[in-house]
Amino acid sequence: MAVVETLVNLSRPGWDIIKLRGNHEQFVLEYLADPEAYQAGRMYGFTETLLSYGVKPPVFSDAKELRRAHVEFTAALPRRHWTFLTGLPHSHVIGDYFFVHAGVRPGISLDRQSPEDMLGYARSSSAPTNGWRKSWSTAIRQQRKPVLKTNRIGIDTGAYATNCLTAVKLAGEGCMFLSTDDT
Repeated sequence: MAVVETLVNLSRPGWDIIKLRGNHEQFVLEYLADPEAYQAGRMYGFTETLLSYGVKPPVFSDAKELRRAHVEFTAALPRRHWTFLTGLPHSHVIGDYFFVHAGVRPGISLDRQSPEDMLGYARSSSAPTNGWRKSWSTAIRQQRKPVLKTNRIGIDTGAYATNCLTAVKLAGEGCMFLSTDDT
């Protein structure tokens, strides 16, 4: 809850802060639509999400518990969080950079990528740039170092598993990484 609240209120004078939908945000929306989605989301940290909103997670196979947790979560989720989550775009373009949460499907032009592709269901280090100079991807699972290739920049250093969170600063043709793992 605190992370979403921080993002809802995040602003910085003189900065354009773009927030993108990722698989975890998508999962919350899927769970709101269907309490059965909880079972798939447990491996993605959704138990902790429920706890952060003050909701006791359901017992894995108990349908009554699934419904109870769903009702409690729906009631506990502030309207501004729902509005924030549903309003998150899947991609953003700045100049010749194409930003997505997780990746693009090879062989499909960037303007025809599906939300599923951009949420991480098409992970390939050889994904073509399809006319864009750079393709932004965070689809590097549990790597402790960012990846810089000719067609993508990957900054997913698996913070949930590695405690290494990475950011990138883009300036002209160059980029600089900042990581909590930097020593």
